[in-house]
Amino acid sequence: MSLSDAKLTGEEARKLSSEELANFNQIACAMNEAQEQVKAYSSTLKKRYPELRLKSFAVVALGFERLCWREINFDDV
Repeated sequence: MSLSDAKLTGEEARKLSSEELANFNQIACAMNEAQEQVKAYSSTLKKRYPELRLKSFAVVALGFERLCWREINFDDV
């Protein structure tokens, strides 16, 4: 996601805590979309490689300044 989409400057994005950043509506929407993609990919990987203990993460990049991420458990999909 671009900084302009989030209506932030690079300096503002760097100053925000992870929780504050995650509460931005645009970032929360992008994270929900990423989480849905992870769920789809995770179920396919789990079926193909049941013996592996893979971890999955939903990640949203805010320009080149920040990353928001959330671990998604295979048990949740």
